[in-house]
Amino acid sequence: MREIWHDSHRKVSKWGSQVFCTECGNKLTGQEKFCSECGQKVEPKQASKPSTPAPAPVQATVTTTQAAVDTEKAEIIASADTGRMSQRARAALAESDMPVADFWFLEWITAGGAPSTDIGNGILAYSSELLLPNKQFSEAELYLAWLSHSTDPIMANKASAAMQEIHRNRGAYGFKRCRSSNEWKSFDVSLDLDPSWPAEKQYQRTIAWLAAKTDTQGKAIFRDRGNPQHLPYLTGLILGMKKTIQALGADWEATVQGVQDWVDFEIAEQEKITSREKTAQIQKSRPKQTTTSINQVEAPTTNSLGEHVDKFFSDRKMADQIKTALGCTSGLNDDFIVAYFPVASELGDGGEFYEHYMIFTKTKVAIVKKSGMFSAGSKETINKKQVIYVGIGESNHYEAQGFGGRSTEWISITLELQDGRSFTRHYYLGDSESQVNSKIPVVRDDLQRMSRAGWQIEDGPAWN
Repeated sequence: MREIWHDSHRKVSKWGSQVFCTECGNKLTGQEKFCSECGQKVEPKQASKPSTPAPAPVQATVTTTQAAVDTEKAEIIASADTGRMSQRARAALAESDMPVADFWFLEWITAGGAPSTDIGNGILAYSSELLLPNKQFSEAELYLAWLSHSTDPIMANKASAAMQEIHRNRGAYGFKRCRSSNEWKSFDVSLDLDPSWPAEKQYQRTIAWLAAKTDTQGKAIFRDRGNPQHLPYLTGLILGMKKTIQALGADWEATVQGVQDWVDFEIAEQEKITSREKTAQIQKSRPKQTTTSINQVEAPTTNSLGEHVDKFFSDRKMADQIKTALGCTSGLNDDFIVAYFPVASELGDGGEFYEHYMIFTKTKVAIVKKSGMFSAGSKETINKKQVIYVGIGESNHYEAQGFGGRSTEWISITLELQDGRSFTRHYYLGDSESQVNSKIPVVRDDLQRMSRAGWQIEDGPAWN
């Protein structure tokens, strides 16, 4: 094939390996400076174009690139660089690469040695940016529940607000929490998980399986949220279960709810042990009373359930009403209040000036209305066995005032009973952000004590 190179000094043609003068066509050896026939100047022969080297094998390039990626990944994880972890998580989200985003979010929230604020921000971002948009409500709640016990009050309040957002979203999609009960204690864990089981049964098997399979060291870690290993251990457990559960096509939401309730159960067990140990130490430190009769010993004002009913009401008439409603007898559990809510019978009624009280003990709930000069009061006492669940809803009340108005925030508490009846009362949170933020932790603690005492807490109706 003929090739022609153009140059400002000369023209040379080449056929194969032969060289000819382009002026007169005389055959040249390629070493002459001038043509022997016509005298045309001949430049030294240019080197031929270098051949393109063969491309490196694709597999070798991929292997080299992957090695560089793995090295960088290991460096980020080892340095606990949460900033770069968050960048990679969000970059993967932008490309809809959920597995990679999930990986980096989990590395972010379990980064060893990272400041607690970074870990908290990671959990909040993971919940709002990945888990909630993908309807992974129970997973979001699992991590936020851990954060809600943070010693940093700002982080704890943010987690509580995020959990309320979960409840609203879950309700919008028809998701409901499985009911916590003791039925899992009699579940046969030798049965293989069957995806066709109802969610409730899958949930019970999860708790029973964890209780049976987790070793002493694992239980010790789960019983202490302050343990630095708690969150990484919990994350590892979730990752290990997810692959198996999703491969089976089982109910992942029910499984995660089982994990959360099992962790709560283990923490409650530890609190019982701690309480017994503390009580034993106090009793051991007290001097023996050899001459004091049993009738002279003062009744305790607190126990593991809460405070004695007399501690809540300086109004003796009101205290007597409530003690009558609860059937209190000195020394029994119903003398001690697990949770206490001053409430209104109608949303927006009275603000902070209440006429009703909703009081939970270990075995009963009483709804008592104050008796006054023109009112005899009223009381309703309900045995815990009659209550299907206690529903908690976030409500809002707007009251027009002249040219403007006033908006107040409430929590609505609904008792759903076995006989089809229901009772709803409303707890006032406030009309400003500071008031709401100051009361939310109190309500959260009350609900957690109720849960530990065996009350079933679920999402309830919200009122407007």
